[in-house]
Amino acid sequence: MKRIACFSVIMLLMASFVHAEMDIAYEGPQEGDVLNSEDDLNIKITAVDSYLKHPYIYLGCPSSELKLIASEYYDYDDKKTTFEFSFPLFGQNPGPCKISYGAFLFDKQDKDYVLHVHDSLNFLLNPPEVEPEGSALVVRAIPKEFNPGGYLHLLYVIKPMLPEGEGFTGIIVRDNIPEVFSLVEPAPYLLLTSTSNIDHTYDDETGLLKLVISNPSEVGFENAWVSFIISDNIGPGEEFEFSGDWEILGETGPILGVSKTKASGFAMPGCPISDTELLGYIDQWSNMELDPDSVDNNDNLIMQIIEVWKSC
Repeated sequence: MKRIACFSVIMLLMASFVHAEMDIAYEGPQEGDVLNSEDDLNIKITAVDSYLKHPYIYLGCPSSELKLIASEYYDYDDKKTTFEFSFPLFGQNPGPCKISYGAFLFDKQDKDYVLHVHDSLNFLLNPPEVEPEGSALVVRAIPKEFNPGGYLHLLYVIKPMLPEGEGFTGIIVRDNIPEVFSLVEPAPYLLLTSTSNIDHTYDDETGLLKLVISNPSEVGFENAWVSFIISDNIGPGEEFEFSGDWEILGETGPILGVSKTKASGFAMPGCPISDTELLGYIDQWSNMELDPDSVDNNDNLIMQIIEVWKSC
């Protein structure tokens, strides 16, 4: 009897060291899909039996190596399970493109155990129906949501639209940053493969960020990354908007792409809630969209919404 008891204890201890089948679920373009240049690249990465530590996405299109377009870092205590990113394809070179995506994952039961999962796929990008105007194209990309108290990583894609050899040697990108975001080190940087230089100024009072990118020959197809620390005094669902432009010698133009992002979490609506709006919330609840990270809270939120609707 004692031997059986000892064997059971040993098996229980061995089981405690077996990690869950950690993985990621990917939602987005599939292998062989055809996308248009006017489309947004919408990707969602969900941790399976784990928490996200570092999700990332790379994109490579003709005449351009794989470049990082999305990257976030989370702590174990964030218990983050979903990451969504929307990236404007306008300005990318048409033809066969490749997406490489993945994530470093925390084990739910052992925060010191981290697993790396990654995959890739190919798709075809059609040329734009209308070519962009101007000598340059600057596109901003921001995650759809952020965690208050965490970090926000902005990506600016800068693409010269002039024939090679007729380009410009300098461009200034100006962006108005909402006051809840504060610039942090490392300073704005270009990918290591770039031969251009980057400098910047940032006004804490006005939130005006200026990036100066220069090259003694001519500025190439650049990806510029900028990191901000986020205030923790932000309510769930609060939305913030960016606006900016670019300038080269004798010419200016607007920054295109994503201009809005919001705090993660659900902002409880107030009165009035129409019947149609209520049905929309019910649809979000059924798709686990009110709180993707918690089934219980997802259920709790729809009950609260119904109570608000009843009281209106």
